[in-house]
Amino acid sequence: MTEFSLQQKYRIIRDNPLTMTDVQALTKVYLPIIGQTAFTLYLYWMVESPGQKESELLSHTTLLDETGLDHKTFLTARQTLESLGLMKTYRQDLHAGTQWAYELHLPMSMAAFLADKTLTSLLTHFLGEPAVANLVELVRMKRPQINGENVSQSFFDFIGANQFQQIDRAPLSQVEQKRGPVFKLTDDNQRLDMTLISQMLASYQVPLINIKEHEEELVVEKSLYGLSDLDLVRLIQQHLLPNKQLDMKGIRRSLQAGMMKQQRKTKGAISSTDTTSKEKKVQSKSTPQQSKGQALVQLMQTLSPVAFLQAIRQATGGFITDAELKVLEDTAQLNRLPVPVINVALYELTVVEKRSTISKALMQTVVNDWAQANIITVKGALAYLKKRQQNKQSTGRTYRSRGGRQAIKETRPDWEHQKGATVSAAERQRAADKMKQIRERRAQKKDEH
Repeated sequence: MTEFSLQQKYRIIRDNPLTMTDVQALTKVYLPIIGQTAFTLYLYWMVESPGQKESELLSHTTLLDETGLDHKTFLTARQTLESLGLMKTYRQDLHAGTQWAYELHLPMSMAAFLADKTLTSLLTHFLGEPAVANLVELVRMKRPQINGENVSQSFFDFIGANQFQQIDRAPLSQVEQKRGPVFKLTDDNQRLDMTLISQMLASYQVPLINIKEHEEELVVEKSLYGLSDLDLVRLIQQHLLPNKQLDMKGIRRSLQAGMMKQQRKTKGAISSTDTTSKEKKVQSKSTPQQSKGQALVQLMQTLSPVAFLQAIRQATGGFITDAELKVLEDTAQLNRLPVPVINVALYELTVVEKRSTISKALMQTVVNDWAQANIITVKGALAYLKKRQQNKQSTGRTYRSRGGRQAIKETRPDWEHQKGATVSAAERQRAADKMKQIRERRAQKKDEH
């Protein structure tokens, strides 16, 4: 792969020109995050040479001379713009050499930016809560109502409906402008946004290699507790060793302690605030005809295992024990079942089987069984449990119909089929006399003693 060089050419692919609304979003919500250097580079590409053709090749050297950047700061600024969804970079290896294509995107509006939880959290990290609150008020400001009667002409009042012939359909379908971010921040709990995390830890001088070394462990904690990348950054900041290594044991202890503290605060509640908000979100998307079963499936697919088990325990006045947290930690580290399937297992053990606690051996038995059955979806897990229950019921009916034991065919003895000979009256008399003599001798012996 060819490395970047200032001698290589580039071309720009732009969306529509910036509007004043775009500039306001750039200066109010993007600038505090991307910094002056990336802000300058973006405006240079978006504003300079508006008549330039997309096929025209430009010089990186000229770019650096006019913006006052150097090789290193240019690459850093470019990566910053990429991470916030303001541009994409394409390397084109041609016979004549390597060239670059930079596709620029318009920024999100302030309202859309502040409606994203993760982006707003990131902005709060840089500006603080009071400044972000002021920005929210700015967005919420409504245009004052104009008094008087609206006497404006409508389109057909002015043109007339019959003044021109209408075509069957428009030549273009509705086109959305490309606006950042073009990455997924909050929905994917199985990956980390390493660029975002690395940038937010830059002031702590944490090398990217130190983060990647624990990437799998961080993904486990993220999926287990339902954390965002920003939550992970805060945990890492609090648990850095002097050599800039991540203290994963400290991170786990902090998460467990936080869960126990949260349970004490929410004692007697059905679910935590985080769980309730997610539950409401799921219910808001549900149709009025949605069954309880469908709502439960959505919760299994939405909540993290810790939040799901906590909701179950608190619904019955219980709580998650330290041992159960360790069981969930070990289960997630096995990486044998997806998170929603783990939630199905938790529901089966705690609600259906009514177990007051979950042991490590029991959970590992379930995970091993389901992994061998290749269960990877909630639907598959529920179907597996239903089939197993039907097999149990079928076995029980067969057992009861046979009286609880197998029918054994008895072999009768041969003498049963033998017929006795007929006895005459004289023989019966002789037998009676013989028995009388025996009884008399026995009585005589007793008298002698």
